[in-house]
Amino acid sequence: MPPVRRTFQASMGVTASEPAASSALDTLYATPAEILALYGCVITEEQIRAIHSLIEAYCCRPTLWPYEYEHQLTIPADRQETRLPVTPVIRLVAAAGRFGYGRRDRQGYNNLYGNYNALLLLAGTARPQWAEIPVDACEIDAATGQLYLPYSTMLVPYSMVRIRYEAGLIEIPARVKMAIAEIANTMTQKGVSDRTRYSVGRVSRTFAGDSFLTADAKMYLQPYVITSMA
Repeated sequence: MPPVRRTFQASMGVTASEPAASSALDTLYATPAEILALYGCVITEEQIRAIHSLIEAYCCRPTLWPYEYEHQLTIPADRQETRLPVTPVIRLVAAAGRFGYGRRDRQGYNNLYGNYNALLLLAGTARPQWAEIPVDACEIDAATGQLYLPYSTMLVPYSMVRIRYEAGLIEIPARVKMAIAEIANTMTQKGVSDRTRYSVGRVSRTFAGDSFLTADAKMYLQPYVITSMA
């Protein structure tokens, strides 16, 4: 089971709390026997755990397994949607939003919202308040992370939202297992040093990079790399 966060306070926004312990984070992406059967690569469980660290660092994720994330996102003044950075999305757990006046070059929108609801003037005189957003009213594209939001109780779009959601891979695809075999092969041949070339007898090996992550391994992992958290 993925980690579960235990608290949610809409009045103060989506509060951060420590995830509960989960055995899912300790589950291997592939077993040594599976890698041996698929790719003929002899590898130990300890090596696979080391490869986990390399994969997670490269993908900018705590794990490829389902995990609970929390992000604060800014909504453009003329849109009612945003994109969650970690995909695929499994489910939305909780959400909170608040609104405020936009940039000065968006005065047309500001005047529209200000005249549309007089309560906005009262809310704008104090610290912007977080309001809970019912996740059932949101629409999410699991593959792309595209999130469509409902209008607030003030009948104006949110300017900022905090989303807590679960995302990750329920099943590890073959390309990740191929990356594990590729990295294991490089680790075995290259050893622990940063050398890029070595020779043993009549066998010579030249490495194009100074990392265990080869170009092929990066290609296999590319769909799971998080490039932005904004």
